[in-house]
Amino acid sequence: QMVSQYFAKKGFPVSTASDGLEAAKLVLAQRFDLVLADLNMPHLDGWGMLRLLREDARTRELPVAFVSAHDDYRESLRALNAGAQAYLSKGTKLEAIVWQVRKLLEPRETMAAQLTRGEPITVSLGVVGPQWFLRQVAAMRLSGTLQVRDGWAQYQLLVNAGQVFAASAIAGKFTATGERAFNAFIASRSADGVWNPGNPPQGEPNLMNTTEHLIQLACHTINANEAQMRD
Repeated sequence: QMVSQYFAKKGFPVSTASDGLEAAKLVLAQRFDLVLADLNMPHLDGWGMLRLLREDARTRELPVAFVSAHDDYRESLRALNAGAQAYLSKGTKLEAIVWQVRKLLEPRETMAAQLTRGEPITVSLGVVGPQWFLRQVAAMRLSGTLQVRDGWAQYQLLVNAGQVFAASAIAGKFTATGERAFNAFIASRSADGVWNPGNPPQGEPNLMNTTEHLIQLACHTINANEAQMRD
C-alpha cells in the first residue's frame, strides 16, 4: 500500500495484486507498462510469476522489477538472468525506486517521441519489443516501412495508417510471407533495424486483419507451438 500510494502521488496510475497468480491474471486482462513485485508472495512467488509472464507471448515484453528483502548479488544476478529488468532492495528509498522505474520506462518513451517526429529512426526491438512498437505505430496511425534483422532472419513490414498490410521474412534461401512472416517477427526477441516513415509504401497486401488482431493471433500461435514443443 505504501509503495502504490507513493507511485500514485508521483502521477503513476497503479493497480495492485496480492500475489503472483493474481498479478499474472491482471496483466492478461488489461495492458500495463511495468510490474513491480515482491519476490516473497503467497500462492505464487515472484519467480513463479516471472516464469508465467515470460512463457506467455502475450506478456513476454512486459518489464518486471523485483523488490526483495534479500540484498544479495546472487539473487540479483538470478533475477536478471531469469528476465527481470531490475532487482531492488527493500531498504532502497522510495524516491530511488521511482527513479529506477522511470529509467525502465524511458526507452519506450524515447522511441514514442521519436516516432512523432516523422523521421527515420533506429529501432532496437530487443529493448522496446515488437508488439509494443507495432501497437505504438497503430495508435499514432503512422505509415512506413520497418526493416529489421536478428540472428535468424531479415524482416520487412509495410504499414499504412497504423495497419500492417504486408510482411516478409528471409532466412538464407527460405522466404516466408504473410502471417508466417509476421508471427516470426513477433517471436523475435533481439531484432534491430530501421523504421522509415512516409507515404504508404508500395507492396502487395498479404495481411488482412488489423494490427492488434494480427498480434493476438501471432501470440496464440507462438504459445501453441511452444506448448507443443514442451509436450
